[in-house]
Amino acid sequence: MSAGLYQKLAFWKQSKERVNIGVFLTKSTLWLAVLNEQSHPQYSSVDFDGDWYQAFSQIQQRFPSASLSIVLSSEFYQLIQVDKPNVDESELKAALIWAVKDLVNVPPANIHLDYFDTPVAANGKINVVVTAKDAIQDIALAAKKHNVHIKQISIEELLLPKISNDVDQAKLVLCHYEGGELLLSIVKNDAIYLQRRIRGFHALDKMSREDLSYGATDNLSIEIQRSMDFYEGQLRQAPIKKITVVIDNVAEDLADLLKVNFAQTVEVVKVDIVSAYLSGLTLVETEQEVAEVSQ
Repeated sequence: MSAGLYQKLAFWKQSKERVNIGVFLTKSTLWLAVLNEQSHPQYSSVDFDGDWYQAFSQIQQRFPSASLSIVLSSEFYQLIQVDKPNVDESELKAALIWAVKDLVNVPPANIHLDYFDTPVAANGKINVVVTAKDAIQDIALAAKKHNVHIKQISIEELLLPKISNDVDQAKLVLCHYEGGELLLSIVKNDAIYLQRRIRGFHALDKMSREDLSYGATDNLSIEIQRSMDFYEGQLRQAPIKKITVVIDNVAEDLADLLKVNFAQTVEVVKVDIVSAYLSGLTLVETEQEVAEVSQ
């Protein structure tokens, strides 16, 4: 058989097609999501101790040719809203470094930042995401060593608009996973109008129904009402119609108690592990892009 014929046989070639993997990074774990033949996410995890070389080595063993969409949990970045500098777009990143340098714990020379606008342009604010440049470089070098392609790196807040298809309806989302802070966001039309970390609920997933009913739910309800008042009053938006709960272990109990305090519909996103579920959300946009290219 000639060499030319060898090259024509598809099963003889090493596949160069990369596997799209959604990744959600917490303090100690890389949660992975891969779509199966039925387009349902299959979840797994890799322990993480800060060593990206070790983490990518484990991923390479499972998926020799992987393309990762990584979402960082809040421990790995700072999200700050500042006044948008009045400069050309080409000069915006440089101007933002000076705008945030005294507000973050990263030295100016080591700041790596990106940004996204607020939906209400009239308020003149911009959202700035800050990470350490050397940390991003470490990820890139480790990925190169282990033949891992990094498709994108994003943040937790930007996942929440993907939770449901109610794009025309504003919803308030409560999201919490083991070891994380409670994140409250108001989203509409794939945009984030408000995001807040609510302190005092670090162990929310471990609370009993009695703990929730004794005072925790009422305290949280105050924070929810404040957020809705700001959204409707300061941002001049129509009232919110739905509250969505994405929380480990206590989602059903918390939703039942919130229904007593609010007229809005309170829905629960039923998942086994919120961190794993968030890794799957990173695949939504990736698979849509693949579909559009193949059409």
